[in-house]
Amino acid sequence: MTPVAELFYEELVSEEWIIDASEFDDSQTGLALQKVDAQFIISPYVYDDDILDIKFSLDLPESFVQSGLYYKQYLQLYVANVDIDAKTNPLRTVACMQEVDVEGHTLVMNYVGVNSFNNANEYVNGRNFSAELVEDIEVGPQVFGNTTENW
Repeated sequence: MTPVAELFYEELVSEEWIIDASEFDDSQTGLALQKVDAQFIISPYVYDDDILDIKFSLDLPESFVQSGLYYKQYLQLYVANVDIDAKTNPLRTVACMQEVDVEGHTLVMNYVGVNSFNNANEYVNGRNFSAELVEDIEVGPQVFGNTTENW
């Protein structure tokens, strides 16, 4: 494994969005903050893997944070300047789900296909996490996984 001091870090994206809780539930008030950070962690050695490090965070109003609930966030990677709704270019998607109040109960799913992961999609809307885009679930070794390893 490459020593940390020898790794190169290249920030790809650092985005955050403020979401009005009433958009999801008319009875709720307050603002949520969603953030996605992604960076390449590059080893100078050919024998060591490079890493695409993606961090999701979600700060919600307390009324939304209830034990037993699950929250999902995802990131889709695609070729720039392509109409993803045309379904002609493959998308790589990593989706993460976290159960509230259960440390370490996280699920990471990998997808490869032409379907967008938005809620308007018939393969996503109305389905639970494990049933979403089952047509595109990556078979074989997973590109993205869950880690608590510090880089």
